[in-house]
Parts: sequence; C-alpha cells; structure tokens
Amino acid sequence: MIDLKVHQNFAGHDRSGIVRAGTYGRGIFELTQLPPPRQIEKPPITLSVQAVLRDEDGAPSPVSARMPVSMKDQKATRETPFDFPTIAGAEVALEAPAEIEEEEGVLKFTGWAIPGKRSVRSNKTTVKLNEAATATAYYEMEKRKPNPKAKPLHISVSTEVQQICEPGYTHKLKLAWDTIDGQRPVTVRAEITYPDRHIESMEFKPSEGFQPFPINYPQGGEVKVKVIARDFTGQSSSATSTVELQPCR
Repeated sequence: MIDLKVHQNFAGHDRSGIVRAGTYGRGIFELTQLPPPRQIEKPPITLSVQAVLRDEDGAPSPVSARMPVSMKDQKATRETPFDFPTIAGAEVALEAPAEIEEEEGVLKFTGWAIPGKRSVRSNKTTVKLNEAATATAYYEMEKRKPNPKAKPLHISVSTEVQQICEPGYTHKLKLAWDTIDGQRPVTVRAEITYPDRHIESMEFKPSEGFQPFPINYPQGGEVKVKVIARDFTGQSSSATSTVELQPCR
C-alpha cells in the first residue's frame, strides 16, 4: 500500500464514521466507526414555591418564609416566593418552617398543596416534576400580637330601603357597614328590629361590606339596625341606623 485516502467530508458535516483505504492490487478496505449517540437534553422546567396565610375572612395573603431546597447534590435556602429551575423527572426536597414569627403574631404551618399529590401535613416534602408546577405552603395565625400603635376600634353603619310591594315581598332593606382601626381581625354582628318587634341577629366576617335583605311588612313601620364590631382583644364599637317603611296601598 503506497497511499491512504480518508473519504469523509468533515467540512460538509459528513460524520458517518466510515474510513476507506484503497490499495494497489490488494483491494479496498472499509472501517466503520459509528459516532457515540447524541445526548438528548431534557427540557428545563420550573418549580414555583410560595407561602400564604389563611386569613380569618378566607382571603389568603403572601408570607415570606425562608426554605431549604435541594436536588441531588444541589442545596440552597430561598425566600418565598421563588422559582427553582430543574429538569423533568427530578426530585426536589422542600422544607417549610414549622413556625414564622411576624409583627402581627406567630404563624403555624398547616400543610402543603401540590398538584398531583394529596394534602401533605408534614412541613418536609419531596416533589417529583414532570412538568412545571407550583407548591404552596399554608399557614394560619397561631398567636396574634396586639398592635401597640392601633387606634380604638370604630364602626359606622348606613341603611336604605327600597319599596317593592310585591306579594310576600314589600321592601328591600340595604345595610352597609365599615370598621376602622382596632386590633385586627374584627368580627361584626348586626341586630335588626322590625316593626312587629321581631329581632333578627346575624354575623358578618368581612370588616366592611354591603348586604341586602328582602322583608315583608305591607303596613310599613320602623326598622332599627344596630351593628356591633369586636376586635380580637375584646374591644367593641357599635352604631345604629333607623329607616321608615312606607305602607303598600
């Protein structure tokens, strides 16, 4: 053999791995060397982690919580809310603080909410990701602290009446209330005295709101509304309003 030619065009991106050698009178030889299989990278996905407080009125509010988070040999401590980038099939370990102390009081961990998993009561959990997901740590107020800067509780109330005069439905009573200051949370209770001296009592969770009431008093008369607010320290405030029902003729 006096010459060797490699018939492979790397400039043209020919990566077949085949090497051919031609000889003088001895034939042509071929060596096949396949390239190693290409590694297919898994697409990145994100785990979003947040912590929220379940308020007394049911509306959740965000909570800042420092959480250790780990995946294989990766470990970090992040503050919620945060995004943790990873890949499909990875397992991410999370640990929510059992308690968080804030100015308003001490928050207690109550459970994880993670798509595809049952409610997790332990503050430690592992999430296996196949697609982007959100993990939510829930907290409740365990011990509330009085706010030394809070002013005395005050509530205001207003009432209106709309005459309907339909069978079984003569008027619509409209009640609106609003509380300011005090030590939150605040509970609100209304006492409505109707023309026949019947008293109806009800409680409202929102510290401010509006509520209509259908009533039936064809002869008309006076309706008196008293609203009482009470904060978590026991401090209370009340307000009254009176409307006159015009008789239906």
